[in-house]
Amino acid sequence: MFLEVIDPMLFAGMLVAFFASGMTAYAGFGGALVMVPLFTLMIGPVQAIALTGLCSAVALYIWCRGNSALSSGRKRYLLLLG
Repeated sequence: MFLEVIDPMLFAGMLVAFFASGMTAYAGFGGALVMVPLFTLMIGPVQAIALTGLCSAVALYIWCRGNSALSSGRKRYLLLLG
């Protein structure tokens, strides 16, 4: 059952997201510049932009939770919304 879910496109998407996250960690920006064109080739432009936005929002939320300077919940959620 688990092996039915695994396919080459899923593996390729995970590699793209991992590479883009490494790019963002190294340079501080550029994750979307890597993810959107490659995801566009894989799944289409609308889905690529939505998936990139979702990945960026999750990464920003995780970063905000670990940042002690943003201890106030209001500041954290304003940063996520902006």
